[in-house]
Amino acid sequence: MSEELVEREIATEQGFVDRVYRQLEVSARAAQELAREGHSRGRLGHEGGLVERDAMVFQAARRIAQLDAAHEGLVFGRLDMLPDLDPEPRYIGRIGLRDDNRDSLLIDWRAPAAAVFYQATAAEPQRVVRRRVLRAAGRTVVGVEDELLDAEVETDLPIVGEGALMAQLSRARDRSMHSIVATIQAEQDRAIRAPGRGVVSI
Repeated sequence: MSEELVEREIATEQGFVDRVYRQLEVSARAAQELAREGHSRGRLGHEGGLVERDAMVFQAARRIAQLDAAHEGLVFGRLDMLPDLDPEPRYIGRIGLRDDNRDSLLIDWRAPAAAVFYQATAAEPQRVVRRRVLRAAGRTVVGVEDELLDAEVETDLPIVGEGALMAQLSRARDRSMHSIVATIQAEQDRAIRAPGRGVVSI
């Protein structure tokens, strides 16, 4: 694996992370505007205005707090799915974000749509071809780590990091070590998402 390939993949992910942070700033401004509008509703002088104010200010304050808390490690995962399922990569992060067209830009790690990031394994890829973990320092991507989960799929996706060795093992149809490493994370995810009541068997 060449250094040039690693640098190119990091630069690609940096471009996306920069886009997400720009959208985060847009969302923060929108939430602040909602808070200002909510406060102005209270000046209408009737009960309906006060109720609207309280609801808008509450929603705005909650969103602002969420956006403020998300800055560190905002984007940490990427899924490349089977092309017929989704030709675009799906990014996983600390919060959910949509772009200006209301299309999903970043999936909240707690959302059901993100579960496959934790649950997919080489034994059960769940239509995931490649899973990528992004390592960041502040807003800067400093590394990526890949896992090839579906070695049966013809793909030209580069595999970076220690996952490159695992990919070669998988492509050679020797999946045992790869499955063990990936299954640990899947079991942890099932425990995290289990209902709060009752006994859970993992």
